[in-house]
Amino acid sequence: MKKGAARMGPVWVLLTVIALAGCGGAPPPEADAPPDAERTAAPEDPFQTVAEIDGMPVALGELEMFAEEVAQLTSAHFQSAYGTEDIRGALWGEIQGGEAPVDYALRLALTALTPYKVTQRVLFESGQLPDPSYRAFVSAWETENAERRATEESGGVLYGPLQYTRRVYYDYLYDQQYLAMKRQTHADATEADLRRLYEESPDLFFLLGEVDMRCVVLRQADVSREEAEAGLTAVRAALSAGAPFDEAVRETGLPARTVDRVFTAEDVRSPDVSDFPQVHEALYDLPVGETTGLIQNDDLEWLFLYCAERRGAGRRPFEDCREELADMFREQAFEEAFARMREEARVEVYDNARTLLLRALAGSEE
Repeated sequence: MKKGAARMGPVWVLLTVIALAGCGGAPPPEADAPPDAERTAAPEDPFQTVAEIDGMPVALGELEMFAEEVAQLTSAHFQSAYGTEDIRGALWGEIQGGEAPVDYALRLALTALTPYKVTQRVLFESGQLPDPSYRAFVSAWETENAERRATEESGGVLYGPLQYTRRVYYDYLYDQQYLAMKRQTHADATEADLRRLYEESPDLFFLLGEVDMRCVVLRQADVSREEAEAGLTAVRAALSAGAPFDEAVRETGLPARTVDRVFTAEDVRSPDVSDFPQVHEALYDLPVGETTGLIQNDDLEWLFLYCAERRGAGRRPFEDCREELADMFREQAFEEAFARMREEARVEVYDNARTLLLRALAGSEE
């Protein structure tokens, strides 16, 4: 995501006396592991709201799902900062260096949830997402999986997994929501905007023209990497001394094969270019009379290219790039606006969030 100018981070509102790492506020609570009786109690309602982000509810089930993802990162942080070997059970609630692992995990989980909730809020306000609740998500997830099971059992064609995990389906829906939000965002560029983008992007809108390349091929069965590197060095030295390319290659004494090819813009997407970043880069940037570095073609060959000639290269005129520049502007404007919304999102943490998350994290490793 493009960031734009420096901005304030998310606005955190703590609706209880808790300490989220890095958020300041009241002193951290005492270490509080959940009692054994609580650990064996009935499961908590996963649909109860434990926080709000940008006005959108965060259910316990959502919070736990994202907290599970950041649990390992939390453990790594406390191991690095305080030498904690492993965080299990009651250790999630123990204060170390002014913070407890549960508070750190809570903050990371809510931060990770922020783009999802910002997107939900935009679509909810525009009427494109009638029900942004976690309950509606779970219902959609269960329906999707039931339909996929039925399709598989009936011998129908099934694309993707037989069953979505809860987390994967959460991202699947988010991708659709993100695109829907993007489609409803409009930003019209001025003439000055388009010209600025054109001038700031000198590597774009480049006409490749025709590029004559000579490719030296060395079979790995005959030539080691060290021998191929030495041969390339010798070729470069001979070229610098004014030797013709064929003579420079011949003087290496290596069993080389030279393939001549003319590349055009149509070749850029072909596998023999797109699968080799060095070749792709050479088509645009390799000066006439110079060679690439050594390129490995799997376990078969060593290659290097020599640029013999370029014809018709140059940059497309500004007028021919207007539509693409307008698309670039809209993309940048959207990314900057979305970054701003994420960073300015108001995060409200309910007074039950910490206790419930602590119980879930401590009990998950019993």
